[in-house]
Amino acid sequence: MKNKTTTYTPTDVGCYVDNVHGIYMVDRIVEIANDHGANIKHECQQLDDHTLSMCPNSGEYWDGSTDYMNEHYGVDNCYWGTSDTFGDWGLWSVVDDLS
Repeated sequence: MKNKTTTYTPTDVGCYVDNVHGIYMVDRIVEIANDHGANIKHECQQLDDHTLSMCPNSGEYWDGSTDYMNEHYGVDNCYWGTSDTFGDWGLWSVVDDLS
């Protein structure tokens, strides 16, 4: 976990959540954003199954987490999100995704 005083650089580019987690990727992505200071809560927290993947609005939480990371932990010529090449979520170089 990085804290609010930590910054990312292009050397931190890479996968943070592997796509093999399938629908459960959103749980880890939200956890990463919350570990970095976001306060993303979801309506499914009251259910017995606490996984975001079971929430009907899980895509909104994925997007909100991605937006938060880009806004607060953005890196020039990089983006937080899903790689077009692999489908993994992480910090990616814009240049790498264009090739």
